[in-house]
Amino acid sequence: MAKVPTKVKFYTSDVINFVADEMGVSKKEAKAFMEAFIQFFYKNMSKPYHKKNYPSLQLKDFGTFKIHFKAARKNFKLPDGSVVNLPAKTIIKFKPASKLSDAV
Repeated sequence: MAKVPTKVKFYTSDVINFVADEMGVSKKEAKAFMEAFIQFFYKNMSKPYHKKNYPSLQLKDFGTFKIHFKAARKNFKLPDGSVVNLPAKTIIKFKPASKLSDAV
């Protein structure tokens, strides 16, 4: 079993090294896996969708990534009281699985 790093900030290279050690594969193969996973994520989360039918990606025991639409709105600047119009935008929300929440 691979040693879990104890850093505060992780990078893709840390995940690649961990996957390579854990799966007993080369770092090149682990990097190919990570790139394929990221491409899968981009392709499926960026598909055109209907307003009420947003795509999501659920990873068991990890969590769910969901597309969320934020409508245009007005915001007030506190110092001078002026109104700023914020445009509508699409964001990704993450909801951790209960197993992940319990581990943290």
